Amino acid sequence: MIITSLNLISYLSPFIITYKQHIFTMVFSAPCFSNECGFCETCSDRNNEPAKATLEKEEREMRAVDLKKFMGKQLVEDEAQKYHIKMKDLMGKADYRNPQDIGYMRTRVNYEKGQPIENFRYNLIRKAHTEVCSDGRCGVFHHSAHEEMIKSYYCQLPIYQRQSGGHNLCAVCIQA
Repeated sequence: MIITSLNLISYLSPFIITYKQHIFTMVFSAPCFSNECGFCETCSDRNNEPAKATLEKEEREMRAVDLKKFMGKQLVEDEAQKYHIKMKDLMGKADYRNPQDIGYMRTRVNYEKGQPIENFRYNLIRKAHTEVCSDGRCGVFHHSAHEEMIKSYYCQLPIYQRQSGGHNLCAVCIQA
């Protein structure tokens, strides 16, 4: 059998197209939701803890963007207004002004919602921070806010951080 270049191209074309589609899928695929599969690009370096925390933070931000799309602009604005009223009320009752002047705000909270076996201890962040509450709705509010509001308002909110790390809750969410 004589194989010409035209025959070779026609013979290999399904493989070439499949190969190109495979690369296309890998480059533009959605990020891993488990962060533990070990196959995707984001899971390739799991020995580096700071990289893992960064990936979890990026995933929360992407989920907040998606949730914002589902909620719609009007619902986000209405819920954000209710949230800010609750936060202002909590801060007023505890005489909380900023992370350095916490007034009577509790510094430690045991939060066990959704954790039937053990309590998780959260500590109030007592310095200026850039942390965001890990709750999906709070992420939407943070993502929807103007940059100046993020720099001046959100960095002053009472945020509790889990002692084992990687998870934050604001005062409204931890008391809900």
